[in-house]
Amino acid sequence: MIPEATESTAMLPDDREQVLMRLKIQQSTLGLVPDTGDLDIISLSTEVPSKSNPRTPGTMASYSARKAKFMSQRKRLVRITSKFCICMLCALAICGFIFSIYTQQYLKGPLRMLRKNPEDTKRFQYLKSSLLSVTERYNLEEKFTPQYKALLWLSKDDPLRVPVPTTESQLQKLIQRYVLACLYYSTGGPNWNERHNFLSGMDECDWNQIDEAGYYNGAGGCGIDGRVTMIALW
Repeated sequence: MIPEATESTAMLPDDREQVLMRLKIQQSTLGLVPDTGDLDIISLSTEVPSKSNPRTPGTMASYSARKAKFMSQRKRLVRITSKFCICMLCALAICGFIFSIYTQQYLKGPLRMLRKNPEDTKRFQYLKSSLLSVTERYNLEEKFTPQYKALLWLSKDDPLRVPVPTTESQLQKLIQRYVLACLYYSTGGPNWNERHNFLSGMDECDWNQIDEAGYYNGAGGCGIDGRVTMIALW
């Protein structure tokens, strides 16, 4: 006959709870899923982590969400970068087209302006090389600058046809005539009431007149060296 449990051998509720807790810890450590019953330790709906797949459904969902967000941001960045590059290429193409039109219409080079007369073309280049000592190259190539107009006049339309300088004195005379031609074009010379012999075939020392009132107008006052020392424009 099996003796009935006495107070000394009966399991108290507190002891039962401790035993259940130890069993729960052991089974969780071993990765075992217990049978349902009095030991309701782990829900069958919960995934037990393993060595081969340590991620739980919660971590997997979080990882997938972060990956999807990263890929979405990456695609968006690629689209923005592509649009920016396309816009830049279009802008460069438009600027290049405008610049080419501008150069064809407004920056026609001296060779194009003087191509009908090879002699004038050569003369233009020689005089241009001589005048680079006193004028920037850009000003001698820009069609609508006074410097370009003065150089063009010297090489093509000057009746005196000053020689290409080979000595220092010839260079000084060329520069003096060029400077006075620049003065004429920069002050609206074609619209003057009186030209005072400017841009004539005379020596620049004679680019002057005495008006009816006896006033001196123009450039002159040259000495024996042929240098202009006085300019008066009324």
